[in-house]
Amino acid sequence: MLKVENLYKTFAKNKPDEKNIFNGLNFCAKAGEFITIIGGNGAGKSTLMNIIAGQTLPDKGKVYIDGSDITYTPQHKRAKAIGRVFQDPLKGTAPALTVEENLAMAMLKNSPKNLKFAIGQKISDQMKQKLSCLNLGLQDRLKSKVGLLSGGQRQALTLLMATIAEPKVLLLDEPTSALDPKSQDNILELIEKISNNSTMITLMITHNMEHATRLGTRTIMIKSGKIQMDISGSHRKNMNPNF
Repeated sequence: MLKVENLYKTFAKNKPDEKNIFNGLNFCAKAGEFITIIGGNGAGKSTLMNIIAGQTLPDKGKVYIDGSDITYTPQHKRAKAIGRVFQDPLKGTAPALTVEENLAMAMLKNSPKNLKFAIGQKISDQMKQKLSCLNLGLQDRLKSKVGLLSGGQRQALTLLMATIAEPKVLLLDEPTSALDPKSQDNILELIEKISNNSTMITLMITHNMEHATRLGTRTIMIKSGKIQMDISGSHRKNMNPNF
């Protein structure tokens, strides 16, 4: 379970450009839930993900995963439990390394600290099997530099890397907004496929209302520092939120 409890966050406090983001935000998500997150610009959607990931600290409040308080756990330590895909396809991968090397780094997330990773035939075959599920031909490009891939291919690879170590929470920060329509459809299909076959909690930020209601099991809207709407089931299809 993911639990966010009484969260407060203000940027540039006591300055002319002070920005109050959260005023006691609370929500819980249980294993297997796929929650789409909507809200106007500046509502705090990405800030919420940054706090869960450990990139930003709250002014007040707690974040728990499976009952453990991770509010002040360093980002690199909570990374074993959290996978993340950003809006920019250039983030999340190392462009100078090969597809094989990038996947190896992702697979090492849950390995003992000093374990060296040897890419033998067995590991290589596992990588090819995982990559073949992307339907992009990347299983035949293990030795290719990631910097040579298209935006859609890189985002698909990032999604695979974020989930290959089976995290407890997957954070998707507008993962398709920088892609062409065909690549968008491919990434959304992959997200659905991965989430439907996993017990991880998935949180996805989107400005696309069709995506917000079609994908996942639940939709929340953040407004005025709190969750103003929380809808599950068939009611999501008819919602008409006013951001």
